[in-house]
Amino acid sequence: MKKLLSLSASVSLVALLSACSGLDRNHEIALNQATGIEVTQGPNGVELRLPEKVLFDFDQSTLRADAAPALNRAVVLLKRSDKPVIVEGHTDNVGTHEYNVQLSEARATTVAHALEERGIAVPRVTTKGYAYDRPVASNDTPEGRARNRRTEIVIVGESEDRILGK
Repeated sequence: MKKLLSLSASVSLVALLSACSGLDRNHEIALNQATGIEVTQGPNGVELRLPEKVLFDFDQSTLRADAAPALNRAVVLLKRSDKPVIVEGHTDNVGTHEYNVQLSEARATTVAHALEERGIAVPRVTTKGYAYDRPVASNDTPEGRARNRRTEIVIVGESEDRILGK
């Protein structure tokens, strides 16, 4: 009888640990929201969208002092895949196109370096500055411009289910 109870307890423990080792999508989404990251399935892979206010002060390319939680969370998500990563910088349409290309490239490079410092392999990461060429909202309102000022990290060819769970 003791062996049967012991075996039953062992099987239950293994089942419980197996269930815990899987990703809980709702928990993952809550962690992303707490750090300001929006995760979506895009046409080229999984997109991690980080608004400007999470990483940078307006018109700056140096990381804010409080950017670490969002970057650390992004690294957790990136480590769930070994696929290539593109760090994209995006701006609103205030200022010249040339200036915004420079700012978006500088921000993408800054984020890529921060990811590399946190253990994401250098050969895996490329950067691109898009300036205001890929808006996600209208630049006609302050709210729309704020949404367009962002950094996106694309895990190329990856699925959202693999990164966040089902």
